[in-house]
Amino acid sequence: MYGISRRESGGNPHWRVRFSRRGKEYSERFYDHRQGGHDAALLAAQAWRTNMLGRVEAMTKAEFSALRHKNNTSGYAGVFLVTRYCKRRDGSVYEYACWEARTPKGMKPVRCCSFGIEKYGFDEAYIRAVAARMDFLENLEGAHLPRVPQQYRKSRNENGG
Repeated sequence: MYGISRRESGGNPHWRVRFSRRGKEYSERFYDHRQGGHDAALLAAQAWRTNMLGRVEAMTKAEFSALRHKNNTSGYAGVFLVTRYCKRRDGSVYEYACWEARTPKGMKPVRCCSFGIEKYGFDEAYIRAVAARMDFLENLEGAHLPRVPQQYRKSRNENGG
């Protein structure tokens, strides 16, 4: 069952409901002895979960894809400073540096836009890469709900958003 697990703490069997939305965790316990038995506690846990999932809005895919991770060094998710070493026909090697924007993970088709520093300058290439990434994010639709069964997913419109 999504978000519901059977537990026992201090000799008290219960159902625990636990899920997170937008970085906040929601959790509640339903003890058998307080709810009138195993089945009643399960029904109460399922009702609470269904109610809370309907009230708490999930993060959109675009919002999730725009989150900066702690290993991000560019300042913007999905934008990378890339240095390539290319070989010319005469055998000499030259360095090509660019800012690159990539489509969010899971987006099809996968796309990449590169903006050469030599052509645009460091700052302008970065600005163009950020704009390209923002264009990619505009095409993302739906909520970010990994590992959530379909029956518990709702569109933003159904949630009133």
